[in-house]
Amino acid sequence: TTHETADHSGAYLVAASLVHGGIDETSFRPERFSDPVVLQVMDAVELVEDPAYTALFPWTMACRFEITTRDGRTTTVHGENPQGHPRNPLSDQEIEDKFRRQVEPRLGPERASELLALLWHLEAEASLDRLFDLMVVPER
Repeated sequence: TTHETADHSGAYLVAASLVHGGIDETSFRPERFSDPVVLQVMDAVELVEDPAYTALFPWTMACRFEITTRDGRTTTVHGENPQGHPRNPLSDQEIEDKFRRQVEPRLGPERASELLALLWHLEAEASLDRLFDLMVVPER
């Protein structure tokens, strides 16, 4: 019912990914987390802990998706250590791409580039004032 409950709901994240093709900032807008199609898919999602996977955490983050289609066929997909996990780190370029996807819609390309450059060399800054100034989202 809220941004906070949506971003902490495994069932919502799975359903939104299936319906909308992924998760991004738009996934947490009211029209998305109250989408009747997403809610219908959520009703079909069942989250079940696998104690063997839990025992591997945090050094291995494992998950398994089992999808049963209406005609009864089952497909299973297993994954471990998604991109961004310490054992599967993002490259600098992937970090920059992800940063831009998340920040440019709020700050614009120019300001996002300036902020990114500052972040890559934050140790050279005498204070954090410029960092905080660049992170203020302009009023629209």
